[in-house]
Amino acid sequence: MDNELGLDNYHIFRCDRSPKTSKHENGGGVLAAFNIDLSVQRLETRIHFIEHLLIMVKLDNKKVIIALAYLPPSSPVELYEAFCTSVSTAVLEYWDENSEVLMCGDFNLPGVSWISDEYGSMPVGPLTRHTITLSDCAAFFNLRQFNFIANCNDGFLNLIFCSVYMEVKLTCGPLVHCDV
Repeated sequence: MDNELGLDNYHIFRCDRSPKTSKHENGGGVLAAFNIDLSVQRLETRIHFIEHLLIMVKLDNKKVIIALAYLPPSSPVELYEAFCTSVSTAVLEYWDENSEVLMCGDFNLPGVSWISDEYGSMPVGPLTRHTITLSDCAAFFNLRQFNFIANCNDGFLNLIFCSVYMEVKLTCGPLVHCDV
């Protein structure tokens, strides 16, 4: 099934939508593709009812622990809490002084924007338990939110939290063709 993407020179990791993660059949899921020359490992999680991936990339003497998620609109706060537990477990198990953390995904927190500075990130807008849970998780690992590119509804549903500075830019087009 990964062949349909046409990404032959990439390690493909995916967590597709399933009856364990959603009552819906279409949409959702997460996918990560890494150049085949990179040393990449999928990290195990005990939480299987969330569409998410945990991945570790080794770059020379550095490790990057990556957490990707799709949390559907109107998800209960327990999904956010479970995702944060999964991330925390992976980071605490694999982190060392040469590690960085990247946590990103479609978190579906409409109406929330973020401000970031050298000390961290803070949500602005409706401070629901969902937003506070995600914000607390990011703060615990000293992550800042770096995606300030609004979607077509002028919102920020896709968030990118990282332990080091990064610049997020708008792409020219999709990586793969849309299958609508």
